[in-house]
Amino acid sequence: MKFLISYPKQTEKNSVFKTFFTDSALERLGKLGEIVYNEGEANFTPDERKEALKDIDVVFTCWGTPKFDENVLTYADNLKMVCHAAGSAMPVISDDAALENHGIPVFSGNKYFAQSVAEGAVLYMLSGGRWFVDM
Repeated sequence: MKFLISYPKQTEKNSVFKTFFTDSALERLGKLGEIVYNEGEANFTPDERKEALKDIDVVFTCWGTPKFDENVLTYADNLKMVCHAAGSAMPVISDDAALENHGIPVFSGNKYFAQSVAEGAVLYMLSGGRWFVDM
């Protein structure tokens, strides 16, 4: 199995890579197959993404990933699954329902992120009302 992590690897500009793709998660994933990384400092350009998707079985996306439309999927000949390491997967689902038409399921971390986002919102409201943080 071949995995693509399309989110740029950890750099000085991008310090959140390890938040989503921890060393232990990458180690477990590596036992299942080959991991291909976006070695750049930004999300793939459309042409880079088309090339990167060739022979990939599972792609991991995150913030800033463009939609998967029919044009992109013509290059994703082996793609079986999209895993969106962020909340809503709507940013990667195209209006033409290309992923659905190709039978490619999309998974997201929405369920897991929702609780921490809600907790953070409550914390901000409480601390703002008490001037907990000196602004």
